[in-house]
Amino acid sequence: MSNTALPRPAEVHEQEARTLLAVVRELCMVMREENEQLAHRVPAGLTVVIDRKITLSDEYQRLWHSVLGAGPEMLAERPEIVRDLVASVGDLRRLTAENMRRLEGAADASRRRIEAVMEAIREQDARVRGYRPDGAPRTSASAPATVPCRRA
Repeated sequence: MSNTALPRPAEVHEQEARTLLAVVRELCMVMREENEQLAHRVPAGLTVVIDRKITLSDEYQRLWHSVLGAGPEMLAERPEIVRDLVASVGDLRRLTAENMRRLEGAADASRRRIEAVMEAIREQDARVRGYRPDGAPRTSASAPATVPCRRA
């Protein structure tokens, strides 16, 4: 039989709270990085932090429910963890709000670019008057001049 004692439930919950704090801090770092990339106009889909942000968000949610489920007694025994969690979660909320604003701005910019391309295509289509025998579009400038027919 092993001499290693199994952790008591309070120790398990304290470790989860510390892990939650570490996840929140790392998520803050990832959000800062993504916000910086978005501030430099890197398209949202090209940021290198998306997968990490999703993984950390899932872990945050799991740990959050577990720590809250431990009850206020565990948290009351460790006020330093509670203080650090409150401060870090406040930072995360601010960074998340900034992230949402930047992502919405990036989405709006993408929509404007797509609309500009579509408008250019519509303008090009409006000038096309069929196709020449070689398959090239016939525009109003390349269309043969029409000769009016006079009837005598």
